[in-house]
Amino acid sequence: AEVYGLSVLRNDLQDFSDNRTRFVLFVAPET
Repeated sequence: AEVYGLSVLRNDLQDFSDNRTRFVLFVAPET
């Protein structure tokens, strides 16, 4: 998140120690 200037919504969110987290970013088009 910090690399892209975003906020972390929740830390340490995982069910398994080898879990991989993926991110989806939605951006509204400029008008």
